[in-house]
Amino acid sequence: MQGYIGKRVAMLDYPAFLEKGFQIGSGPTKSQCKCLTARLKGRGRRWNRQGIEAHLAVSCLYHNSKQWPTYWPNATTP
Repeated sequence: MQGYIGKRVAMLDYPAFLEKGFQIGSGPTKSQCKCLTARLKGRGRRWNRQGIEAHLAVSCLYHNSKQWPTYWPNATTP
């Protein structure tokens, strides 16, 4: 355990992350996971693994990372 944490000390700088406006708690992450998976579940929806991974990647990129314009400069927003 000590070796694992020792290699990741930079990831534990919570004051710096809070200053940058990053969420450090698990609540927002759990909430987002619930929201993303809810979009995949529903009456008549069928997905294969490749389709799910593509959908989640684009959804996370658009809704969460604020990097949509960087990666998809010519795409129109939904």
